Amino acid sequence: MNKWMGRVAALIALAGVGLSAAPAQAAPAMKIGLRVEKLNRVDQPGGFKVYIRVVVPMTQAQAQAAKDAGYRIRTSLWGEDLLSDDLMWGPVNFPLYQATPQGLEIDSFVFLSRKTMDEDADYEPYFSGDEAYLYAEYVNPAGRALQNVRSKTVHYTAF
Repeated sequence: MNKWMGRVAALIALAGVGLSAAPAQAAPAMKIGLRVEKLNRVDQPGGFKVYIRVVVPMTQAQAQAAKDAGYRIRTSLWGEDLLSDDLMWGPVNFPLYQATPQGLEIDSFVFLSRKTMDEDADYEPYFSGDEAYLYAEYVNPAGRALQNVRSKTVHYTAF
C-alpha cells in the first residue's frame, strides 16, 4: 500500500508540473510628488515647507486592510549632489497616511530649516543652488520594502 501511495503521489506531482497558476500581475507603480516652498514667515525665517505626496495604488478596502495589518510608507528626503547624495530627513515611517479610493496615500508636509535644506553649504564655491528628491518605500510589518519610488529632482535656493 505504501508503494502504491508513493506512485500516486509521484504521478500527481508530475501532473502538477505541467500546470501553473496564472502569472502574477505586477502591482501598479507607486506615485510620488515633491514640492519645496521657501518660507518668509517670522516664525520660520529661512525655513522650508516640503510637500510630500505618495500613493501606493490599490482599492480602498485593500489599503485599509494593509494599514490595519501594519504595512507602512517609509519616506526620506535626499540632497542630490555630483559625488554623493546627502540624507537630509528620514527615513521615517510616515505617520500620516490614509486609506483612500486611490490606495495608501500620504498628502502632507514637513517643515525643515534652511540649514537642513542647504545640504551642500560646505562646497558653495563649487556647487550653486540646491537640489532634493524624495524617496519612498512601501514596507511590510517586518520592515521589508515591497516597492519603492524616487521623485523627480526639485531645484531651489536655500538662501
